[in-house]
Amino acid sequence: VSYKIAETQDVSLVLDTLKEALRKRNVIDTILHSDQGKVYTSKQF
Repeated sequence: VSYKIAETQDVSLVLDTLKEALRKRNVIDTILHSDQGKVYTSKQF
């Protein structure tokens, strides 16, 4: 549904990608896959 590429992975990159995906698609029945890295366990996420 959405992806972004950057030199570094930080919380803002992840949140921007998630927000873009949510704008493009209804959240019902959407699966979010993460690798459980530190950006996915932050309070902002």
